[in-house]
Amino acid sequence: MKKIAAIILAGVLALGCSMTAFASSSTGTASDASITVDNDYTVDSTGSHFSVVISQDYASDEDEAAANALAADPEGTLSDLVSSGVLTSEEASDVVFKAVMNVSVDGDADAVTWPMTVRFNIAGVTSSSKVVALLYYNGAWQSVEVTSLGDGYADLLLYYTGPVAIYVDEDTVESANAAASGSSDSSSTTSPETGAFPLARTLGVVAAAAVAGMLITVRRRYAEA
Repeated sequence: MKKIAAIILAGVLALGCSMTAFASSSTGTASDASITVDNDYTVDSTGSHFSVVISQDYASDEDEAAANALAADPEGTLSDLVSSGVLTSEEASDVVFKAVMNVSVDGDADAVTWPMTVRFNIAGVTSSSKVVALLYYNGAWQSVEVTSLGDGYADLLLYYTGPVAIYVDEDTVESANAAASGSSDSSSTTSPETGAFPLARTLGVVAAAAVAGMLITVRRRYAEA
């Protein structure tokens, strides 16, 4: 009896471990995974549509090092760019770091007639938001023109591909955080850590019920014997 119960409980523990591993798996980038590109609005200077990809896969070690250095000290990078005249103090003020990522053309980059307008989807951005964008090229961070702002997006004019950093004003960040928090609070069936509440806990309840049923059956058989 005790051996059988031990075997059953061991099986439940194994199931629980596997469910934990499943629930904690996740994907995303090393930067802000909420930022995406809208290739329906990504065009070169002739109006031809192209697709771009954003990722944390940089084209060179230098690009990756530059991106990591900016992410480690985003305010310091802005100060350096103001000192060197790349940005004005007004441009660099009242913004906070949002993300850094590599931007590359999905396909033949030689077919692009530069510059290219790339639309970035950024939560919380409106037409009145402040967005500062930078592109790392030829060993230095350069200012990127923001050609258009709207609900949830910013259009950037890129003359090259490579590491791109985005800063937004604090009000935009607070608005995005509030919207995300409200969405999370309204979904009571979602685990705040993994988003996998229903499957993991349902399987746990089913397993516990199965164990209880098997133990009762075993006890009855022993009693009859």
